[in-house]
Amino acid sequence: MKKKSQSFSINMHGALLRLYSNNTEYIDYLQAHFDIPQQKESFCTVEVYLDWTEEIYKTSKPYQFKHLDKLTRIGRRIWIGENELVWNEVIKGLKLQFNYNNNTQIHAYHDLILSKHLLKRIYKQIIRKRAFEEVKKDIYEGLTYYLIYYPILYALESKNIYILHGSAVTYNDKAILMPGLPGVGKSTLCMALLSNKNSKFLSDNIVLYDDNKIYACFEPIRLDENSISLMPDKGQKIINMHIESCYSRGSYKVKENETLQQISPDILIIPCRAGTSSVVEITQERAVQLCMDFNKIAGETNSFLTYSSIQNMYYQNSNAEVERVNTLLSLTKKMKCYLLSVENNTSLDRVIKLVDKEILGIS
Repeated sequence: MKKKSQSFSINMHGALLRLYSNNTEYIDYLQAHFDIPQQKESFCTVEVYLDWTEEIYKTSKPYQFKHLDKLTRIGRRIWIGENELVWNEVIKGLKLQFNYNNNTQIHAYHDLILSKHLLKRIYKQIIRKRAFEEVKKDIYEGLTYYLIYYPILYALESKNIYILHGSAVTYNDKAILMPGLPGVGKSTLCMALLSNKNSKFLSDNIVLYDDNKIYACFEPIRLDENSISLMPDKGQKIINMHIESCYSRGSYKVKENETLQQISPDILIIPCRAGTSSVVEITQERAVQLCMDFNKIAGETNSFLTYSSIQNMYYQNSNAEVERVNTLLSLTKKMKCYLLSVENNTSLDRVIKLVDKEILGIS
């Protein structure tokens, strides 16, 4: 570390990660992003060391790994050695070095200079400083997936807990899992169902699963003001986290007494856009195949699959994809699976009535 480092820690379903960094602003961002108590356990499943460089007024050479000639190159940007893997230019400006011993240690090097074009960067930092700071928050959001989420999610895969692009909520005494494509309205529908008096929230955007239960993933809910205004309770169960972003959507979390950390799901509903609104029951096999496809299409989950595949090259684990499918088949074995087609401009009230009548049998 070029400066005295500070730390952030998180325990997600038994996988404890601690990150150290010389960038105190990023540590503050993580604490606001997750808004959870810090962990004090001495042993960590994963330790991450982030060395952050942010110097535009003088030329500095990007960090270079000096021992790559002693490693085996298996791709354009990937090298493997004994207890070690190097991944160069994971995303623009970010390099990762993995060391595998009793736990996993990740040394990350990020150069802000390399993450944006020079003229654009100077313009934003010197002339429009506030806009530049917002861009940095966008960079922090991308870094958090590679330095926090993906290392934890990969550690959980060793416990047979896997990732799914979707949302989950309880509604009318039923635990509902809602996988789907990005932008089909999973978050909006999930929040609308949460408006029910006895509903509880599990997770949004990313849901974790094993062969028996689904689990929460600590991630803010991205909503715009219009989505909140459409909720039956106008967002009474959610709290604005006031995290600045380049995007028009704000970051929200559900009140703690309205949340669950794990549950056995009863119903799987796949929302999708269509010419007419309808509900069709589909086979378990069809639902699982669609879930796997959604994982490959959605940006966050697809990037994790790449991350996982690169780690598996080191561990020589070729069964991960098969295990994801088999575990989801086991989870959904006793579940009813539905395709919920929603016509454009259909009101949330109409969608909820479809769920009530056609899926839950409530008139």
